[in-house]
Amino acid sequence: MRSILAAILCCALCGCASLGEKLLSENSGRRVAAINKLRLTTPEKRQIALRQCIAALKAPELNRKRAASAALAAIGRPAVPLLLEVTRGTDTAVVHSAVSVLKDMGEEGSEALPYLIDALKSRDFFLRAIANDAVVKIGAPAVPALISLYTEDPVFASDGPRMILERIGSPAAKGIGEAALAADKGLKEKLYLILLSIGGNRPIEGALPSLLAAFADPEQSSRFPRSLIERIGLPAAPELVKLLKSQDLALRQEASDLLARICYRKSCALERYYSELAAAFRDPDAKVHQNIEFLINPVYGLSEKIAKIREHEDEPERIPPCAPPASGEKARRIPASPEFFDGEVFVSVLEKGVRIGGYTPDKVAFKLPDCKLSREELGKLVIVQISGIDERKIFPAAIEGGKAAANVDSKGSFFLQIPFRAIDTLGPELKLKCRGSELTADISHVSASQQIEAEAVDRSSHPFAVAGIGGVYVLFNKKPGVKCYGSPQKRDARFGTYENCVYSGPFLVPEGLQRIAAFSMDKAGNAGEPVFRTVYSDAFPAKDVLAINGRPLRPGSTVYAKETDTFTIVSTDKLPKYVSPGDIKIHMIVNLAESECVYSDGNEGVDGKWSCAAPFYDGPFHLPSGEHSIYYRSEDAVGNLSEEKQIKIIVADAEAGG
Repeated sequence: MRSILAAILCCALCGCASLGEKLLSENSGRRVAAINKLRLTTPEKRQIALRQCIAALKAPELNRKRAASAALAAIGRPAVPLLLEVTRGTDTAVVHSAVSVLKDMGEEGSEALPYLIDALKSRDFFLRAIANDAVVKIGAPAVPALISLYTEDPVFASDGPRMILERIGSPAAKGIGEAALAADKGLKEKLYLILLSIGGNRPIEGALPSLLAAFADPEQSSRFPRSLIERIGLPAAPELVKLLKSQDLALRQEASDLLARICYRKSCALERYYSELAAAFRDPDAKVHQNIEFLINPVYGLSEKIAKIREHEDEPERIPPCAPPASGEKARRIPASPEFFDGEVFVSVLEKGVRIGGYTPDKVAFKLPDCKLSREELGKLVIVQISGIDERKIFPAAIEGGKAAANVDSKGSFFLQIPFRAIDTLGPELKLKCRGSELTADISHVSASQQIEAEAVDRSSHPFAVAGIGGVYVLFNKKPGVKCYGSPQKRDARFGTYENCVYSGPFLVPEGLQRIAAFSMDKAGNAGEPVFRTVYSDAFPAKDVLAINGRPLRPGSTVYAKETDTFTIVSTDKLPKYVSPGDIKIHMIVNLAESECVYSDGNEGVDGKWSCAAPFYDGPFHLPSGEHSIYYRSEDAVGNLSEEKQIKIIVADAEAGG
């Protein structure tokens, strides 16, 4: 009987040993098969196999250590207790190896958080660095423990946890927001500053509920919540609309102002809240009324059919052709024209107008242009005779039959100075361009990160008297007219409003469907034909998914595959029906990130494909045996690039057994 039991025990141990050896195999296919078998085996056998892997971490052979680390990281949570046992040892190198495995587990290693938090304070630099990376990879579950350090160890928390929370980024936003809501004033400010740092280039929508609660609480300072909600942008707009019903006037003012700021930068789809906005429009408070007026105009206009935006009701106000002249251009001589004078003619363009002159006997007569001057201006016209460098005689000009004439007492050089607008009666031509191409489509699709450029060229009724560009004006979702160029400009106001509509250089279009109205005026006050363009400003890149045999893979994961498995990348760009998505490019490089191509030695890629020289996905593909890192991202039709993602793929040999 005893011999039978001994035989059974021996077979069991041999079987477990066999499973442990397969986990430590250098053949990735066998490791994958062993990991799958480990999940189905009994707890006793699993423990024996795991302890073999733990023992291999202490082995002198580098390949065996690497195989053990890869196997333990793939096994995940069941291996954490044994790894924590290893961290209590005295062999520094083995402890480092165990913590590195915890780092590679990501969120699966969250049970080790108490140890990792303590390791952040270690005097061992390498242990601190590995623990830091491990906590970052655990992500959101680590946030409460990191924040608790601010009260438990304020000196250490002044720098360490802050940097880790910022590295965790968006997943930490919700936990930070909730902690800030209940924290004291000093800690609250520190946590909000961390959120501001994260929100500089990453989404922090997870913190929105707690930020809105702080924003609406009169006992809490709204300075930081206000800035953070504005940074969150569009997702906060519907919640801010609800606050417009508040009985608290200060809260209504703050909410309406935030809505106006957010919706100026990014067009908010608030059509469904039109009734709430209309009710707020009747608010007795002038500040709320003004902010809601700004919101309602675009909502009303953009909720109509696209075709209506070019109807007569949207035509600009007539700009008078003889508006007051501008100044600023220095005098210059240009080719003469005999049209206004019968003798030898010269023309000088000055900062305030045109000087027409010539050499003539006895009587001087200058034809006046078609654009009539006012009586006051006609009465001030004079003809000047130049006899020497400093000798001049002035003769009042008599208006006779459309001419300014004067009887002079001798032959000489004479000139008549008249405003630009008396000769130059044509306005400039204006074009709107993006990426060097003119916007001409009914609805142009542009990127919210690409600038629009206004290009104005002045024209004149007469080629020798071109006043020059006086100003270019741009408005978003508003009618052009005297409200823009006739109003004082405020450089701190939102660009594209009547208070700040002067074009000073390329500009960005707020996200969403926008109607751009642009016009230009020359220094004679002539306005060119206004240009109206409807633009869909796209701030979101296409979404891409890497799949194996049709099954989507999670970015950042490690995947085991076979040479016969088929990989595909699918990218989709979600756009409104009235916008054509265009072609999407999928960037893909094997074994090197695209940002590191400047350091390329030419060894990335597979068989000449998916390299820095040919960085594009061209259809379903297979991978040869070995370890590969796939880096991929999408570029939509207007140049928006998605965040680069990476997936590690270990491909087993075709003949690998399990």
